[in-house]
Amino acid sequence: MFLLIKHKFIYAVRLDYFSDNMKWGHFHDMNYMFIFISNYGDGETTDDEIEELCMKLVSYTFEKDQDGDGVVDSSLTEDENTEMIQECWAKYGGLDSDGAAEQFFDSARGVAEYFQWNHGRMQTFVNDMVDIAAADGYIDATEEVIINNLAEVWGCTANISYNSGIP
Repeated sequence: MFLLIKHKFIYAVRLDYFSDNMKWGHFHDMNYMFIFISNYGDGETTDDEIEELCMKLVSYTFEKDQDGDGVVDSSLTEDENTEMIQECWAKYGGLDSDGAAEQFFDSARGVAEYFQWNHGRMQTFVNDMVDIAAADGYIDATEEVIINNLAEVWGCTANISYNSGIP
């Protein structure tokens, strides 16, 4: 499901609320940040980056036992998950470069608030951003600046170690 969604991008929409069912929330913010880091620097999101960001997103949406059966459940239904992914891509595609960057840092604030400014959770998220940026085999200078700025704002460290952009 996640890998197919990239072929269904809608780029003409810029709204804060995309449907009657779902308000923009912390999972939107997380996914938007993942999309942004995968695409903003080089203008391309590779299949490897899509796979990496999907795995990261799943790790955040499957965070607690919702129904008391002792098994961790997704916080979103499959339809909500699909809708959230489509909305994030639509928002990213509907913004110019400055608007996309502004939304990234608005989303960063939303994620930090969701994490209740917990340093450990924010550090893990920064590390996840590094993993997504590196998934295509190359961390470009723009991706590095974005991750370093996020880490600095959050009081974290960005462990980007590479030789000429290659992780």
